[in-house]
Amino acid sequence: MTSLHFDSAALAQQLGVAFSDHQQIALPEALIPKTRSAAYAAQEALVAQLGGNVQAWKVGTAMTAGDVQGSPIPALCVHESPAEATLDHYPVCGLELEVAFQFSQSFPARAALYSETEVLSALSMMAASIEIVASRLQGWPDQEALLKLADLQNHGLLVLGQAVPYRANFPYLQPALSFIFNGHSIAIHPAANPAGDPRGLLTPFINQCMQRGLPVQARQWVSTGSYSGIYFARQAGTALGAIEGLPEVVLRLA
Repeated sequence: MTSLHFDSAALAQQLGVAFSDHQQIALPEALIPKTRSAAYAAQEALVAQLGGNVQAWKVGTAMTAGDVQGSPIPALCVHESPAEATLDHYPVCGLELEVAFQFSQSFPARAALYSETEVLSALSMMAASIEIVASRLQGWPDQEALLKLADLQNHGLLVLGQAVPYRANFPYLQPALSFIFNGHSIAIHPAANPAGDPRGLLTPFINQCMQRGLPVQARQWVSTGSYSGIYFARQAGTALGAIEGLPEVVLRLA
């Protein structure tokens, strides 16, 4: 349960100002959430400050084995490829190449949890994506895990490649890919997602969102973690991501 003494709105207000000012900030101990519910409440308040209109989600593994956590992504942070962004807007600018999924149906609240069969059978589209991993927190990444969760789970921008129909037989464990920045490879080898098959994240995440009262809606995208590792861009340039079987995704940093 969220502490009655924790002010999630105040934390969100501070993070929202840092987001708009393209800065990192230091926060007092009183604004560091101590529970996941407090961090999620701050997330929701921050997304509302940024215009609401959730267009996508970010999901990944949590610190506890077998657990997942994630963040809603407001529409102003979601772009179609080819996209452009301003490097100076991100005090840190980590680039990751990912696979994102879209569902053909929504997952409204109900008493029973959704089964894996229900969730996977609702997958309709998939796309290569580039995420800018960013932070509004001074000293990142050496910050409290729940504070990073409140800060949209370190999200900066999501660029979506052209969508194609979902493939159950896609090589999810180790797809062939390339990730190039200014002509140089920036991907780890072999390519791998921290979750193994990222589809394993989807069912617990769908149920978590439902229990939070923020059910995932049809046509919202869910980005599922990096296959490439993370590369920190420190100069302008072009990132080109290609995952075999998916259209390429392009992000230009000016």
